[in-house]
Amino acid sequence: MGVVLLKTRNISLSFEIDSVSLIKKLHIREGTQAERTVLNLVREGWPCLKPQGVYGEASVFIEQEEKVVMDKTPFSSRILQCNLARNNKVYPFLLTCGSQADEWIASKEDNLEHYWADAIAEEVLQLALTNLLAMVQEIYQLDDVAMMNPGALDWSIEDQKHLFCLFGEDTAGIKLTEDCLMIPMKTLSGVFFEDDNQFVNCRLCPEIRCEHRRAKMSQC
Repeated sequence: MGVVLLKTRNISLSFEIDSVSLIKKLHIREGTQAERTVLNLVREGWPCLKPQGVYGEASVFIEQEEKVVMDKTPFSSRILQCNLARNNKVYPFLLTCGSQADEWIASKEDNLEHYWADAIAEEVLQLALTNLLAMVQEIYQLDDVAMMNPGALDWSIEDQKHLFCLFGEDTAGIKLTEDCLMIPMKTLSGVFFEDDNQFVNCRLCPEIRCEHRRAKMSQC
């Protein structure tokens, strides 16, 4: 089966980080030395945090035995298959904060500053994801949109290879290791799709302590 490359759109996102919200997420008290350090890190790290990515539109076909085909590229996940049962289009994406973000985080030898720098980069990545989702919704005129990611729930991380195949060499500088991990470190991959059931991975994920949880775990 031949591989069909996506007609992709490259992006470079620009927005402001909400320092007040970040301080609260880090459970840091106002007026403390810790707050001043984090705010300094935000200013210092901002030039190194440059979210960029690539996305596109793919046709989707549902096959038997938990198989989904996106532009002739096969994927395997029962949950993904269920979510896409009423869709004929999906919107694969790759998104990263870039290699400079990794270098900046690694430069912090103090353990606490390293943790805070990592948290700042993660916050920027999540904000970039929110901005990318809004962009995809506007361009393709989508209403309610959900997301799934290789490596989450029953979608094997091995399918990262297939997802990257859709993009060919147009991966915004993101590389995939033999273990299907992405480089740079602060990187996300996945697919957006229309969904009026407000699907969120978190509802089926048992990891209770995840700081990025967006919904309570469902009992069904």
